Amino acid sequence: LGFARKATEDEIKKFDQEHNYCIPHHPVVRQDKVTTKIRPVFNASSPDDYGLSLNDRLHVGPALQPDLTKVLIRFRMNYYAIMADVEKMFCQTRTQEEDFQFQQYLWRDFDRSSEPERYVMTTVMFGVGPSPFLSIGAVHHHAKRSDMKEEYPMACKSVCKNGYVDDVCDGEDSIAAAQRLALELKGLFAAGGWNLTKFIS
Repeated sequence: LGFARKATEDEIKKFDQEHNYCIPHHPVVRQDKVTTKIRPVFNASSPDDYGLSLNDRLHVGPALQPDLTKVLIRFRMNYYAIMADVEKMFCQTRTQEEDFQFQQYLWRDFDRSSEPERYVMTTVMFGVGPSPFLSIGAVHHHAKRSDMKEEYPMACKSVCKNGYVDDVCDGEDSIAAAQRLALELKGLFAAGGWNLTKFIS
């Protein structure tokens, strides 16, 4: 899905000459899931040879999500309520190439006789301390752009005020306005590379 890729030989040489971190991971198997039965879980809190983990060295950033009680109260004040979910929000939020050296992991396919290969995660990783800040911050930054405010005024206001991590809980007092808000939200997220899905009203 483009969330990770094999590290190139040049990258590996560069990573090995600088500070870098290889994140351990393990699978979580869920037989009850239809789409994702096996999910890798990355552990950026695992210590390195010096007794420190990647998370020990990172600033998690401030909490950017609004107060949940206020979000729910505003949500209930609308005559027509809308909820939606950003699909794979972390994995749809890209990271800078200079940070790939801290998002390495080892992977091999089913052939246990082969040596593991080095991969880099190219998107925000689950299990890394600042991931919520980075993902939510990217969405807010996108929603505060002047061109987005001009094209999607209702959605931009909604995302910053009533978005809670990867969920949007909002609504309007007429069906027409609620439909317009839903279409704007879909368009705003699509323009930033995210897919807003699981709509319910």
